[in-house]
Amino acid sequence: MNKINPFYILGFLVVILFFTISKVNVSRQNLQEAQNAFNETETLATKVVTYKEAYGSKTKVKKEIQKFLRASVLSKSDIKQEYKKSFVRLSSNGLELPALNYLMGQVLNKTLQIRKLKIKRQSKKRASFEMEIVW
Repeated sequence: MNKINPFYILGFLVVILFFTISKVNVSRQNLQEAQNAFNETETLATKVVTYKEAYGSKTKVKKEIQKFLRASVLSKSDIKQEYKKSFVRLSSNGLELPALNYLMGQVLNKTLQIRKLKIKRQSKKRASFEMEIVW
């Protein structure tokens, strides 16, 4: 009666084996979930950095606006610039259509955040516009 039955030891080892396998599977699932969460966080961080580089710099936005407003097509037109704390307002009454086309091409092809854009046709060759660009 002092001897332990080998079947008890074998059964105990089998129970420990199943317990270990189940713990390993749970750990694998947790690791997979953590990797997925890390990948999502990494892509979100990359997007935030990209958006910050594109839209976050006030001086960059000002330089881009000044650059395309100095163009020869727009230099003759009377475009009013009003700089505020968080945005710039561009407006003009009676802007010629080629100048407006150039301006819209420049603004829409840059990475600028436009809050407000109003264009009203005054005649066949002239239009007025008002635009707010946020930084």
